[in-house]
Amino acid sequence: YGKSLSSVTEIRLREGNREAVDLQVDLNLSGIGLIAEGPGPIKNRSSWLLSYRNSFNRFLFQVIDNQSPVPEYRDLLLKLVAEPGSGHKLSILHLAAGDYFNVSFTEAVYDAVKFTGDMKNRKHISGINWLYLWGKRGFSETTISHAFQRNQVNWMYTGTERPFRHRNISEHVLRLRNRNRFFFNRNHQLDFGIEMTAANRLADESYFESIDLLGNRMPTLDIDNRFKRQHIALFS
Repeated sequence: YGKSLSSVTEIRLREGNREAVDLQVDLNLSGIGLIAEGPGPIKNRSSWLLSYRNSFNRFLFQVIDNQSPVPEYRDLLLKLVAEPGSGHKLSILHLAAGDYFNVSFTEAVYDAVKFTGDMKNRKHISGINWLYLWGKRGFSETTISHAFQRNQVNWMYTGTERPFRHRNISEHVLRLRNRNRFFFNRNHQLDFGIEMTAANRLADESYFESIDLLGNRMPTLDIDNRFKRQHIALFS
């Protein structure tokens, strides 16, 4: 949510079962999924929720004798919630996802692809949220979060060990955000807060020597980019 100058992505997921442990397993041709949840250490005021999924696409296509490359996926979710005292609520959330794509020599020949190699993507988001109710007049919500993503690519020309492209890009973003809401009456309210962000991005890319469609030799291009930024903002 937000307007033209800024916006915020807010993730809200259901809480785990506060009364009993529950387990669900889903197994099918495309993969396996697991959902587990249950009460936490504070009786009737805490819970945990765990979800995991992993694809079997590559094994499935191997069974049906398909030589084409198939991506694999997996993701993990963990949420912990506790209400340690009146008007206080703590939430811990972790999301992780990744995919892997590999083109072997056999698959490249089968599909007449010029390149072999692999590509990997990973993303992680972790955060702690503290919600404090002032009473009937308003509340404060403070969040500390960390986001990480990495993209790795290694391609070689089919039938040779000559490299074609290399990429290793990673990014970290650390964010602190405090949001407050005060109710004057039923029709009037005030939102205000502060946000601080620190980001770090590393990019290492190489496009190795090649021949273009016109027969011209293209020299190797190396890119080494390091980027850091910080900002502090007040909003209302």
